Amino acid sequence: MAILVILVSLTFFAYKRFLHSGDDAVCIANMRSLYGSLAAYTSDYGYWPQQPEFDMKTDEGRKAYSQWWIETLKPYTVSPKVWQCPTLARMESARGNLSETMIHYTPTIFDAFQNRPYQWPSMPWLVEIGASHGDGANVLFPDGSIRSFDSMVDSWK
Repeated sequence: MAILVILVSLTFFAYKRFLHSGDDAVCIANMRSLYGSLAAYTSDYGYWPQQPEFDMKTDEGRKAYSQWWIETLKPYTVSPKVWQCPTLARMESARGNLSETMIHYTPTIFDAFQNRPYQWPSMPWLVEIGASHGDGANVLFPDGSIRSFDSMVDSWK
């Protein structure tokens, strides 16, 4: 019986680790897809999407903000789900408050000058809203690379 309990507990922890790794891979793939969408939008229009101001202190403002980004990049993305990290979506679903219109990646605000999003290589394009993968929030850069926030902090030391 003790051997069985040990095997089950090892399997449980391995499952959690594999699930975590898979979610991180999907999250990174989502961010890469959004990178392509943002780069295509910027190429088509000649500037970064110019979001209106939203009252982020209210649920309505946060939903409007999320919906605006989803609709703005809709012609360039496969699905609104690409805006959601699977780990954060699962946590929200478990709490019963997952919304199709909420996004888990926050785009940086740039002005309407043509090359502004590419001007600073270390200025992130997207930042994940939570540190749900164990290494800090994922961060997307203008060259398409994605790094965890914790690895960036470690490189500054």
